Amino acid sequence: MNKISRKGFIKIAAAAAMSGVTAGALAACNAASGSASASTSGAAGLYTPGTYEGTAEGISSTVKVTMTFSDSAVTDVVVDTSGETASFGAAAADELREQLLAAGSAEIDGVSGSTITSDAVMKAAKSCYAQAKGEAVVSSVQLPTGDENDWLGKEPDIDEASITETWDTDIVIVGAGNGGMCAAAYAAQNGLDFRIIEQNSAVMDTRHWYGTIDSSEAKKKGIAPVDRAELLSEISRSMGGRCDQRVVKTWINESAAMHDFVSGILESEPYNYVCNLTSGDEAKWPDDTQVSQSKLMFPVQQVDYSSAEKPRNVVFQEYIESKGYSIDFNTGLAKLEKDADGRITGVIAQSTADDHFIRINAAKGVLLADAEGASLCAAVTAAAAVRGIPVLADPKGGQWGRYRGAQCVTPNSAEFVRAGGEDGGAEPDAAQRAALAARLCADYGLERVLLTRGAKGMELYAGQGLLCRCAARAREVADVSGAGDTVAAVLAACVAKGLAWEESVRVANTAAGVVVGKMGTAPVTLAELRAALRENAENPKLYALPDLLEKVEDWRRKSETVVFTNGCFDLLHPGHVSLLRQSAAQGDHLIVGLNSDASVRRLKGPSRPIQDERSRAQLLAALYGVEAVVLFDADTPLELITAIRPDVLVKGSDYTEAAVVGADVVRAAGGRVFLAALTPGCSTTGIVRKIDDGSHAGGPRR
Repeated sequence: MNKISRKGFIKIAAAAAMSGVTAGALAACNAASGSASASTSGAAGLYTPGTYEGTAEGISSTVKVTMTFSDSAVTDVVVDTSGETASFGAAAADELREQLLAAGSAEIDGVSGSTITSDAVMKAAKSCYAQAKGEAVVSSVQLPTGDENDWLGKEPDIDEASITETWDTDIVIVGAGNGGMCAAAYAAQNGLDFRIIEQNSAVMDTRHWYGTIDSSEAKKKGIAPVDRAELLSEISRSMGGRCDQRVVKTWINESAAMHDFVSGILESEPYNYVCNLTSGDEAKWPDDTQVSQSKLMFPVQQVDYSSAEKPRNVVFQEYIESKGYSIDFNTGLAKLEKDADGRITGVIAQSTADDHFIRINAAKGVLLADAEGASLCAAVTAAAAVRGIPVLADPKGGQWGRYRGAQCVTPNSAEFVRAGGEDGGAEPDAAQRAALAARLCADYGLERVLLTRGAKGMELYAGQGLLCRCAARAREVADVSGAGDTVAAVLAACVAKGLAWEESVRVANTAAGVVVGKMGTAPVTLAELRAALRENAENPKLYALPDLLEKVEDWRRKSETVVFTNGCFDLLHPGHVSLLRQSAAQGDHLIVGLNSDASVRRLKGPSRPIQDERSRAQLLAALYGVEAVVLFDADTPLELITAIRPDVLVKGSDYTEAAVVGADVVRAAGGRVFLAALTPGCSTTGIVRKIDDGSHAGGPRR
């Protein structure tokens, strides 16, 4: 095996982990040196007669199987799944018992819809068989979940007799996410002696982009070097000083070398992928999305391989295997081992396939990638719950226990089905989705599940069923990258601002529709979100004043003329239409100030308005020439006029310029007042009087 400095190896691995901060859990399988899992087949052996118990963790409880043996067969089985979900795992107990009796072994088909419970029953039955045959019993342990002080959690007690394998290596890499896979590929390239373990069974999705600075790609494009001291300061300041500068410096100093390593694989045969580098204004987040006053927003330079046929971690897996290595799938960290001085010397891992334990001695160290951040995530969720802080989670992988107690999780359809213990196949219908959401809420103590269904929109569920459904809003889909992140981020922002959950979901759904219309991973600006919400609104021309002022400024930047008029517009008549047409002719954009219901009542009396403000606004918005409608609660529109500062203020000719409210404000700003000609015989009051008198143009009504 080749040699590389410990520091050099860790630098590249750490830079990889920080450059792509979101990682899917990945796995592969290295041929273990002589697997020693216990046999589960009972029919061929002789047993010590007696009754034995075995337990295993189900989806929400400890499942217990009690088996009675004669010297040659199983004579009775009791399956206790009472702590599982009532209509699924708990209801499957009798069928699982019959399967165990009929099979004569622990290998059974299980019950559809109760996959996790079925697996637990099989594990517990294996324990019973092992005890009856006098073999060492292997106990399943829960992976450490950690707390706010120790993210690894309390170490489990593992009986030495349960450790049935030992592997010796120089380096153990725990977790095959972005950092773990890059570290393993780097180790393979340098011929190091290493093992990489991953508790899951297949490579999961990963991002195609990562952040880097001063890379060879940047130099090729003539991008000026980044001021590293300033960047370190700005990142620290944007985090309020709550970050370890040593970690940030590792990324700043090593991300270029990390990129050169990654590009050396992705851009070479047989892949030949094309690197796309953005920097400066193109890479930075828009000003109105920044969460701090930092002038530099991470990432400063962004690399992506969005046109790549295969995800980066799939390529890394193939690369590792091409170098003669493989990755141990279905092998999770159970415990770190330390010497008397506290130095980590290796790990005890557990096979998630049959629960046997493996001691892995690491002569040079353990690189801990925390398999998707499971224990850290659980610790953060638990700590937030103690403080009454709502937690929203975009779930990855099958370990939803880490999100226990969350206010809302936002799975896509595949994640949703997998979390319920199913392997996929046909998409569940509406009733099945509601039942599965209720089960997940019950099993994991979740308040809500927001199911994102791509082109089919979103559905918000709680334990009691469907709360709301939103149709997809995208006009044209360019790239779905980042849609899930956008949903989670916007949903969290809305909930934090106090919006109702149903309304928050509608806003998040609209934001997702915006982001999938963009190429690559891109943010949604506040202006884009506001425009999309208006487009999807019942009355797109009805503005709140802050939004209207933004629109007015946009018109002014184009040197376009803004016209304003106002009124109650209770029952539209030809006089209203004439006023609005004359107003629209005075400039480029007509804004109508509309008295609110409360304002109309004060001005016209308790019997008015005839139509509520929402109806009046909708009718006005439908008229030609009206570009915006804004409500005001005061008796006069003076505050509106002062805020908008229209170029032209319009009132009817029954006013004098001196009597027009806001005329002085408009003229002082360089604008003018226009008095529109009246249409004789037209007034809402007159129409109401005719209705009250029972008369109309054709004579009395009968």
